[in-house]
Amino acid sequence: MKRYVLGLVISCLLLLQALPALAAPSVEMRAEVAGGGRIRMTGWVTVLVDLTNLGGEVEAELVVSQPGGPGWGNQPPEYVVPLTLPAGAKKRVPIDLPAFNGSTISVQLRAGGAKIQEQNVQLLGMAQDALLVGLLSDDELGIPALTRLGGEREAASATQVARLTAATFPASGALLDQYDILALSRFDTGSMSPGQMQALESWVARGGTLLLGGGPEWKRSFAALPPALLPVQVTGVRDVDLAGLAAVAGKPVTGKAAVSVGQPQGGEVLASSGEVPLVVVDRVGSGKVIYLAADPSLEPMAGWAGLPDMLDRLLTGRVHSEYIDGNNKDNMMMNALQQLPGLGLPSPWLLGGLLAGYLLLVGPLSYWVLKRKDRREWLWAVVPILSLGFVGAVYGVGFSRQINLISNLITVTEIYPGAQAASITSYVGVYAPSRSRLDVDLGTARLVKPLTSFSGLEGDRPTRIIHGEKTTVQMLGLNNYSMKGFSVEEDATVTGGVELTEIAIDEAGNLTGKLANRLDRQLRDVRITAGGAWVELGTLAPGETSRSFMLDLAGTGRMDKGIPMFAVNFGGPVIDMESQRRNSVMNALFGWNGEQMEAGSIIVTGWTDEPLAKPAIAELGRMTQGVNLVLVKAPIPIDTARGEIPPGVVVGVHSGGPGFGRSPYGYSLGQGAHTFRMTLPAIDPAVVAEVKLHAQVIGVGSRGYDLSIKDQTSGEWVPLESTPVQALKTWQTYVGGGGQIELLVDVAEHVEMASPTISVKGVAR
Repeated sequence: MKRYVLGLVISCLLLLQALPALAAPSVEMRAEVAGGGRIRMTGWVTVLVDLTNLGGEVEAELVVSQPGGPGWGNQPPEYVVPLTLPAGAKKRVPIDLPAFNGSTISVQLRAGGAKIQEQNVQLLGMAQDALLVGLLSDDELGIPALTRLGGEREAASATQVARLTAATFPASGALLDQYDILALSRFDTGSMSPGQMQALESWVARGGTLLLGGGPEWKRSFAALPPALLPVQVTGVRDVDLAGLAAVAGKPVTGKAAVSVGQPQGGEVLASSGEVPLVVVDRVGSGKVIYLAADPSLEPMAGWAGLPDMLDRLLTGRVHSEYIDGNNKDNMMMNALQQLPGLGLPSPWLLGGLLAGYLLLVGPLSYWVLKRKDRREWLWAVVPILSLGFVGAVYGVGFSRQINLISNLITVTEIYPGAQAASITSYVGVYAPSRSRLDVDLGTARLVKPLTSFSGLEGDRPTRIIHGEKTTVQMLGLNNYSMKGFSVEEDATVTGGVELTEIAIDEAGNLTGKLANRLDRQLRDVRITAGGAWVELGTLAPGETSRSFMLDLAGTGRMDKGIPMFAVNFGGPVIDMESQRRNSVMNALFGWNGEQMEAGSIIVTGWTDEPLAKPAIAELGRMTQGVNLVLVKAPIPIDTARGEIPPGVVVGVHSGGPGFGRSPYGYSLGQGAHTFRMTLPAIDPAVVAEVKLHAQVIGVGSRGYDLSIKDQTSGEWVPLESTPVQALKTWQTYVGGGGQIELLVDVAEHVEMASPTISVKGVAR
């Protein structure tokens, strides 16, 4: 009997031990990075997680983090998606998070606090000169010629084409920034959401290149596109001769094709067949849209030997700069948020009144009252009671000034000329000394990133970004000594805009024009800059146009011009709190360690009392005075017909090299080889008399420096003279696909260098 009981007990214990294993969820998980895992140096990336539930219903959460991100140390933020997986369910979950080159993304599936699946995904950095093309096409045919953009390149620099669908196309312009080019042909745009269309327009306006393929199926492809992205109002289809395309590609094409026909709505017609435009290029903000009337996937276009050359000339990829101190921007923004106004001391009159009342009560008044009542022995009790009352009054004054929660908001809204799309980035700082945790509701916002700074005042607990029915930022470890901060990036629509009018470049290389405020509110402290020059335009009321301005573009490339520094105070006298925050914002965006200025762009900045678009963050507790920057970027107009391009329009962007940074002169180069890339617009060689390179280097010791330019036909580097200005006699051999010119500066020691630039002199007429 004893043996039977003992065996039963042991069996029960073994069964109880096995129950957790039997109840453990059985879920298969596979994670990958959208676009094949290839990313730029920084930006946003989407992780796609496929889940298959092989067991019973599971309540779980998907947790994605990126250990080792700049400034995050051992406490990286966690991006969390709560999940309910029914039995047999299959689900794909996209998670957007900031990406850093060369790092590993950790993906975990947790149930009941326990980790049940884990996978690491490696991010692969792209070469600076590589092209990433996103293709929207409903069939397998696609556009084969896209893979041959840029000619023969090394594997790391080869053009990569990533297929996109309505299900995988991002609903944010920031998520599209990884792509250089988007191509659309035979694709049902009606299957895309309004948010995706807004993201597409925003991406083009902020510098992207969109290729539209027409042909017999133009209606399906163009039906849902925003009007700003359609250079031609298409009305039908017609068979026409394609011989006119030879003017763009330099190679003949024979035969007819069914092309989409219509009237250009703007832009430049580069090729036509009679009255039918075959190639139209139109500017949208800082980007461009290229319209092809013929379908590039159908014959005779698909088999035409000149198609890759034509696309190579038309499809200019972005010049991706090496990122400077990737965490510095967030650091400076966080420092700006941490500049909270002091509460100040209570009124001296209030404190003096309390003290005088106390002295009067515990002194002569108490003595006089008790003496009259012949109760002076009560003083031993009256004085302590009055003292406690005074202490209570003082405590009440202090309690009335207690801080429960302070939130600080900074917004940067970038609007794009010629487009309704805009982007707004909200920087939020939260100080809650009486709490250890705070949950902030952000509605439908998706691109949320915690901020850190070198001050170490953000606490030591990770921030959790929870993407459920709504997005919630869960801040942990709040205390009296820390402030938590985060940023939110969103696409927005802004009524009106800031318009550059009467823009022209004179023979001396001066950019002239006016600035019109089409917004519904005033812009304060407006500044406009291009090249190495800027001018203050003051305050512009709604509907007001500024006085004429003039910027000296010809000074670009000289060491005495340097690069524009927007900071309003460098170690000067003490300034007010708002100016300090504005100073930190401008330093973060354009200062010594900030991002590079847009090459060949006009930059307009101004400030508004309220954000241009409603940010996702609601007011939390006491809101400090906000700082709201309006930023406009527009390309400097070029009249290629005259063959006149002054210095400062085609500007080199650093694309690789050691010890690279900013300096008051332009750029700081560490010892070693540095590459710069410039984009020359399509220009008729017949109207060009001379092309010059401006590349001035100072701080050069006895070992000097070597300057070379790449021959795009042979792929070899051709030595140049080490002089500030020199003519490029065989300039056409240095211009590759998309107008790319590559410069190599090899320095033997640390030097300072102005922004390299190209100028073109036209033939006298």
